[in-house]
Amino acid sequence: MRDVPLSNLERQFLLDALEESKRLDGRSTPQRRPLELHFGRVEGTALVSVGETQSDHASLVYAQASASIAEPAVSRPIEGMLNIFVTYCGSAAARFADAAGTAGGDEAVEVTRLLERCLKESRCLDLESLCIVAEEKVWQIRLDVNILSAAAGGVADAASVAALAALAHFKRPEIHPVSERDPVALAIHHYPVLSTFAFFNRQKSGSNAEKIVCVDPTWQEEQVMAGKIVFGVNPYREICTLHLAGQLLIDKSVVLRYAHVASQHAKSVVDLIKNQLHEDTQKRLAGQTEEIGFAFAFKQNSILQNVKPAEMVSTANLEHV
Repeated sequence: MRDVPLSNLERQFLLDALEESKRLDGRSTPQRRPLELHFGRVEGTALVSVGETQSDHASLVYAQASASIAEPAVSRPIEGMLNIFVTYCGSAAARFADAAGTAGGDEAVEVTRLLERCLKESRCLDLESLCIVAEEKVWQIRLDVNILSAAAGGVADAASVAALAALAHFKRPEIHPVSERDPVALAIHHYPVLSTFAFFNRQKSGSNAEKIVCVDPTWQEEQVMAGKIVFGVNPYREICTLHLAGQLLIDKSVVLRYAHVASQHAKSVVDLIKNQLHEDTQKRLAGQTEEIGFAFAFKQNSILQNVKPAEMVSTANLEHV
């Protein structure tokens, strides 16, 4: 069963609020929602949440990377392969089911294509390092991106963070047994991150001002927007992906302006991934296995969790009763 679409009154209310630079979740138009990243106990797994994690108004994306040995492509005999698969779970959101009832529908195709252009076609991964024997054997990296919940929108942005984090966290095995040689991390040249900007037409008649632009749109805002632009930018301010949707006429200066905003977002996301990856590595080296994985992260974020820092109490000055 599909979700109930927005009514005309709801659409008009959203547009009137945006005209006053107000949004339903209390954010300003250039403000992003909080993003949380957690690595799993198995290397190559990552979970990203966007929105209110303590409620149903959040988007959850789980990504997992794996490796297998395959024959290289004839046109690239010394390069490995990166395959990306996006799957929408049945409980992600009913609105993403197409006419045939397939989970994801056109949205899954769009997210898959965006991830391929952002990660695969930008060649962020060093595929030549995956070669085992030229023209015979190479490593094939499979990246599975599972959309667990899409209630808050912004699925493409969250999926790119989860996919990138899974690749950075993954370690492929060597030809030798693991007991003889440690697994090797993937060689990543750069870290591109998707960033979505929604454009809205102004409601005031005769207004020649620029369109209203919202960063990180919610699902409701995605339903009433006139169009959107999606950047795939790395912290070096290099545009790896540029996707336009809707009936928009955008000036070059506008594209450059929001590309700069997207690069700042990419830098903060990459810093988050590297910091979380460093903490995960240190915990694994120290043998603190109970503090890694999704179970520990869920326990820390639970509303039932009541943790108070330990305090030293001196009983020297206490009087005996």
